[in-house]
Amino acid sequence: MATMIQKLHLAAPYNIFYNTIPCVPQQDNTIFFTDLLCPSLGKLKTSLQITFKVDIEWLMNQYDQKHLRSKPLTILYGEENPELEKYVSDNLPNVKSHCVAVSDLHGSHRSKLAIFVYDDDSVRVVVSSANLYQDHWEHFNHCFWVSPLCRMSECARDSPTGFKSDLILFLKQYKLPVLGTWIDYVKRADFHDVRVFLVTSLPGCHPTERPWSLLQQMAILLDNYCDVPDQKDWPVVIQASCLGSYGENDRNWLESTLLVNLQSTAPFQIIYPSVANVEGGIFPRESVTGLRYLKAIHDKQKWLERYLWQWKADKLGRSGVISNCKTLCRISPCSTKVGWFLLTTANAARGGWGQRKYDGIYVRNHEIGVLFIPRFFDEDYFQIDDDSFQVFPIMFDLPLTKYEECDEPWTMENEQQPTQKCSYKLDFHELP
Repeated sequence: MATMIQKLHLAAPYNIFYNTIPCVPQQDNTIFFTDLLCPSLGKLKTSLQITFKVDIEWLMNQYDQKHLRSKPLTILYGEENPELEKYVSDNLPNVKSHCVAVSDLHGSHRSKLAIFVYDDDSVRVVVSSANLYQDHWEHFNHCFWVSPLCRMSECARDSPTGFKSDLILFLKQYKLPVLGTWIDYVKRADFHDVRVFLVTSLPGCHPTERPWSLLQQMAILLDNYCDVPDQKDWPVVIQASCLGSYGENDRNWLESTLLVNLQSTAPFQIIYPSVANVEGGIFPRESVTGLRYLKAIHDKQKWLERYLWQWKADKLGRSGVISNCKTLCRISPCSTKVGWFLLTTANAARGGWGQRKYDGIYVRNHEIGVLFIPRFFDEDYFQIDDDSFQVFPIMFDLPLTKYEECDEPWTMENEQQPTQKCSYKLDFHELP
């Protein structure tokens, strides 16, 4: 079995990975959580986990499998969990934990990021779509970006994308003393080999001069660094596990706000599981806990159906497992090239991306993502044709598969059996 450093070399230069799922074929870039702790990456000194939901016993078991249970660990999480705090207090003197409060009643802390520091004070960063509990890692499709090793250095350069500076700003905005040491680790590390942009949304109203929303940051980056020819022929493909309330027609938010900021005049396509996708899956009972959409909302926006496409990943043998990835990308009409690619924690809804309010953009959720732009990989486009020398990893099948006339999107009312309660605050709560 390959070590994680071997897998990382095979995944270069994009460093995109998928989670390993029981009963699903493995690829060179599929990993277990424990792979992120593999000693081939370095001798772990301490780690930081930022997420929404944590099963602390499951998480510590992952560290225990690599004999790292006693190593210092800092956890920031969004879902209130008194049991976690008690478990840490009673059993884990090496663990510091903090629940991140979000000011908006309907907002959530959904950012998912890890920082691993090794004995030589080198740093590695992971941006993920998965929470830290077993179901997310074993019963849903997820994506991860794993950074190259950022060594401690006297010059300690930033990346050409400004990733290091943005990561420091991101950590500082928590205003938590416990993160001071982590900010110092990042400051001393050389991030020159990182080629992606870090993009974030923070709760609050953000003016133009302080663009702390995905809407604002994506608009700036795509405008400055990305050229997609024949705009109307390159659709924006959105992969989502939650659909919001978008209004009476596609012009209300999706086109007038989201697509405008993504520099697109092309039609959009949303990959969201249909009822048939879920009921025909390997884990239908578990899948419904990760899909958030109300029938009452859908009944008011039936126009959305013409933009919906099936979840299908036959090529990788992953169609039977519902995706909880959130990605956006521009794909060529021939389905062989990608103009840019975003891996994020944010669904395509106002809560995470933001919406116009007063003189700024108002955001409810705390979100994070990494943006891939071809020129920073010395490419004109990312190639996704299997015949290409270097193939950019896309999990879903291309060309996309449209909803059939009899298909309908999965909604929470489709649940036939009681399932585990999902504590996400939903994005369909809209601003007045």
